[in-house]
Amino acid sequence: MQQHRSTQRRLMPRARQLYLLAVVCLSIGTAALAEPAKPPRPPGKPTIYQPDQQTCQVSTITAAYQRHLAPFADQPEAVKQKLRGMQADMTSRTIDGCLSQGLLSAGEAAQLRRKLGLHSGPTAPGR
Repeated sequence: MQQHRSTQRRLMPRARQLYLLAVVCLSIGTAALAEPAKPPRPPGKPTIYQPDQQTCQVSTITAAYQRHLAPFADQPEAVKQKLRGMQADMTSRTIDGCLSQGLLSAGEAAQLRRKLGLHSGPTAPGR
């Protein structure tokens, strides 16, 4: 009889542990069922920008280029260099769009590219 009691004492903590484990697993499973995971939203369709006469003015393009870089003047040089590259790409694409729409002359485009330090010629398609 003495041996039976000691076996019961050793098993009780194990049974309690299993019971607690089952309760925790069930509560986690219930919480997961209560709030099903939402699938990620698909990316939105990119907006294709069509330039207009106002946008294609040399002064507008120049001011926009400088205005978009100004808030980052206090950043480290590596950050500013990356931002200048991104802004140069966007500005070049704007100039290309203005040229293709006939809203900017080739001479004005070349002048803008020189003034802003952009690479010459149209940007590569699909860039």
